[in-house]
Amino acid sequence: MFKYAKKTMVGSANAECIKFAMSLLELLDIDGNPEMKEIVRTLAASDEFALYGGFLMRKWTLGNEEIFKMAKKVQGWGRIHAVEQLQPESREIREWLFYHGCSNNITSAYSARTCAEKTDFLGILKGEAFSGRDFSAAGRLMDGLLDEGPVLGISAMPNGREILAAYLERAETMAKTEEDYETACSIRDYLEREEGEMKDGLLEQCSSLLTSRKCTEFLRSSIEQGKGFRLACRLGIQCSEQIYEAIEGDFDKNYSLVDLLMSGETWAVRLAGLFEERLPLEAMKTGPEKNMGLGEGYEDYRRLVYMVQFLKEYPGVGENLLLCAMDSPVINCRNMALNVLESWKEKEWGMSPAIAAGIEKLRRREVDEKVKERLEAWRQL
Repeated sequence: MFKYAKKTMVGSANAECIKFAMSLLELLDIDGNPEMKEIVRTLAASDEFALYGGFLMRKWTLGNEEIFKMAKKVQGWGRIHAVEQLQPESREIREWLFYHGCSNNITSAYSARTCAEKTDFLGILKGEAFSGRDFSAAGRLMDGLLDEGPVLGISAMPNGREILAAYLERAETMAKTEEDYETACSIRDYLEREEGEMKDGLLEQCSSLLTSRKCTEFLRSSIEQGKGFRLACRLGIQCSEQIYEAIEGDFDKNYSLVDLLMSGETWAVRLAGLFEERLPLEAMKTGPEKNMGLGEGYEDYRRLVYMVQFLKEYPGVGENLLLCAMDSPVINCRNMALNVLESWKEKEWGMSPAIAAGIEKLRRREVDEKVKERLEAWRQL
């Protein structure tokens, strides 16, 4: 069994076979085999195998230290699994869990509660030596605790209310960045959904922070610098013209702010016109391909599809953008154009000759079978 596992782990090109071999090793004692332990360490440095490496390492002498070293090397699911298995045996580990434990490229929510519980988050918030660095880390941890989409966070903690109160108390004097106030907004939104004791007093405390002179002046300064628009909108501050000016002034950097303005046909028309002006639409019409539009060279197509998706509620607006999307080599652009046209159709929109010709042209030239199937519904129109 040992020889089979070793041969598979070293020589197989199939990830699932390697995982099976690592699972077999859990039945054996390899703590005294330096060569095999080094193979496990090497594999565990990959997010793909970190879970299995952690199961093996925790049986080793100084196994928790091995898991700690592994946790610092991986960034995705591997880190999430490592944090779950890691025991806060030393100050170094506890500090790493607090500052970095929930930082991964999946979502912080998966590890936030684990990190909060293993580091005594409430104790840190109330500690006398609490610093600006601690407040920034606490904000990242709080964001993860409040995001209860994938897993339970703050609501599953018996001291959740005390944690929120302690964080808000710190925020009153230490909040100074857009991220800090965004976290406070998330706390407000969370409390507004809650009932009973959780929100008593805390919602007022949160509202006081977000309506304070300090917060208002920060936002005013940010908007003047062309920043902070999303936070301003969350707080109900009207800055539509400033947002448009920011998009117009630096299109490549700020085009993604259009979602903040798509609240009426007037803005939809203005933004569609701006995108038509800034994108090389004719050059982008190279015909349908089986192209996912990934990597460099497809930035304009990503900008196009981002804008097109917001046209569903505005029949007839941005037809030139849709015609370009339908003649695009990127499958996502063509699918999004059809999504918009289907939404317009439901609103009893009268199809223009240009769109009708574009649909027929695409139907004749389409190369992707799934898109072809969607186009059949338009054959008789």
